Amino acid sequence: MESKGTITAEGNGAVGILLVDGKILIDLRRMGKNVDLWELPGGKINKWETPADALKRELEEEIGIKVKKMQWLGAKNQAVHWGHAEFEHYFLVTEIEGEPFPKSQKEVKEIKWVYPEELKEIINLGWRILDGMFFLTRKLGRYKELYSVLKARDQRPSLSFTYFAHSGTVKTWWKEEKLNPKSVFDEEELELTKILSESKGPILETGPGYGRLTSLILKKFKNVDLLEINPDFRTVLMKRFGHRVHFIDGVAERFKSSRKYKTILCAEMIEHIKDPYSFISNVRSVLSKDGVFILTLDNTESSWRKIRDNFRRLYGASTPEYYRKISLKSITNLLKDAGFHFDVKEIGYNYTVSLPVGQKNIPIPQIRNKKEPYMFLIISTLYEE
Repeated sequence: MESKGTITAEGNGAVGILLVDGKILIDLRRMGKNVDLWELPGGKINKWETPADALKRELEEEIGIKVKKMQWLGAKNQAVHWGHAEFEHYFLVTEIEGEPFPKSQKEVKEIKWVYPEELKEIINLGWRILDGMFFLTRKLGRYKELYSVLKARDQRPSLSFTYFAHSGTVKTWWKEEKLNPKSVFDEEELELTKILSESKGPILETGPGYGRLTSLILKKFKNVDLLEINPDFRTVLMKRFGHRVHFIDGVAERFKSSRKYKTILCAEMIEHIKDPYSFISNVRSVLSKDGVFILTLDNTESSWRKIRDNFRRLYGASTPEYYRKISLKSITNLLKDAGFHFDVKEIGYNYTVSLPVGQKNIPIPQIRNKKEPYMFLIISTLYEE
């Protein structure tokens, strides 16, 4: 059995894509008095269970089979109850023992095996099938066209800051990180070290990713609270820092905390947020009156930014809908509206960037620019009332 370990919590879900002999197993779920949907089998994760263990238990309870071979494909935040992000973990199951049947009559009315292409003809498909097909395309590219057809039928409202975290995300992120000019990040870390040396705790870092700046924070503070809902990155952060990090559940625009923070750091994250104003307002609600909000922002007009965006489009190195172009003026206006005053420092005037050539034959652009900064460092505090 092959699986991938992830950080999880009680109440999250595990879903199985049973793909055997070219067919997928779907089950008809009792969703309400007059509504039944075809779904992928799975269910909630109990306390102390891993996603893999939860799926094996659910499949045995619901359809009477044992899993022989499975692989973790990814996770997505399916539902957001403000203050808590709920993840569904998706697994590809390719070997089973036993003949599936509707063992749990309270949950499953009917099961059937279908060829993936037949899904287009089924009207009452549940959202797990759609999202399951997304992850399946990451494993088997031949299903991309089918996923595109099914996605067009998705009537769900989009969640702000929706995460599709799939196997390989962290590797892709590390590859992308190598595309950035190291000298700029060295300068950024030097500036943040000076600021953090005078900062006080407790401290909250939003969007830490794999922990490049978290390690910098932990040189000054014993522990840090993190707002990071991507399970791939949570896994990395837990492995790197253990008990010194604590996760806050929720999306950027609407997370909750019982603490008031003296320092909040948001580095290279605000470009990924659907509603920056709600995020900044939420930051204010958990920031102490004498606290400091540290924000970094890419220079959207820089030559490097334009070339990087083109590179991403060519190589598919990141998901465009998660990355927004936000100008310095728009962010400072949002800070003013939320009751902050601020100082802006420009970082990265002298930098050189070489983009590696991959599978596509494109030239390697070199950038050396002393007229435009690479990013902005914004230090904000609240107006005194």
